[in-house]
Amino acid sequence: MTARPDGSWGWPEGGAVSSHIIKPEPLGNAGVPHLIQTEHWAMTVASAAGLGAAKTTVESFDGRSALVVARYDRTPDGGRLHQEDFCQALGLDPDAKYESTIESERLGSRLRRLVSVAADRALDPQAFRVDLLSAVTFNVIIGNGDAHSKNYSLLLGRHGEVSLAPLYDTAPVMYLDPRYKGTGHVINGRTNIDAVDEADLVAEARTWGLAPGVAQSVVRSVMERVWYAAHSVALPPGAEQVLDKLEALWVRRYWAV
Repeated sequence: MTARPDGSWGWPEGGAVSSHIIKPEPLGNAGVPHLIQTEHWAMTVASAAGLGAAKTTVESFDGRSALVVARYDRTPDGGRLHQEDFCQALGLDPDAKYESTIESERLGSRLRRLVSVAADRALDPQAFRVDLLSAVTFNVIIGNGDAHSKNYSLLLGRHGEVSLAPLYDTAPVMYLDPRYKGTGHVINGRTNIDAVDEADLVAEARTWGLAPGVAQSVVRSVMERVWYAAHSVALPPGAEQVLDKLEALWVRRYWAV
């Protein structure tokens, strides 16, 4: 969709550039309850914690709530920025968006392979690794059970320089429905959020070329900032259990604040 100057919305046609993505709330009993509202909460928490995240609002269209996401792959004057999700960057079929342990054992983790093809093309390879570790850490602790290879992207500059796209499609689905616990990517051999600890995040990042001390500092910094941000951003009515379950994860993991 495209935002108009008068506050209304237009449907872009004939190759016109859209400015926002509209994600309507599922109809009836389909999907995860409070998904739209808690995704906005998670994006707000990420921003409050100092992490790059897509800008979102929740609006109503004919009585139906929808998440409105400002496109980060646009220039200030409305032009397009080239982006590739991790499936595209690694030459994977879109249907293969979830990484398996078999693939990881055979080829190495997808995250490590992505770093190997992207980091050296970044203006600051070390910062790229830190940004990726921050994003992966956030998705783990926020309970995003759908952080697959199409929910991470790269931005490519005019001269081929690479940067990590802001967080998007991040929702605390594990805290809303316990069936959704997958990490999407293999993290130090783990595929279940409940099994991923600080040591796993550090060990995974070491395979990308981050020094252990740097990786540990990044993980702990993100944990601390997200803890305080999550307690400062109000949850939507009916989804208060998200914070309770996030706190329970902290207790189980003995994570410091």
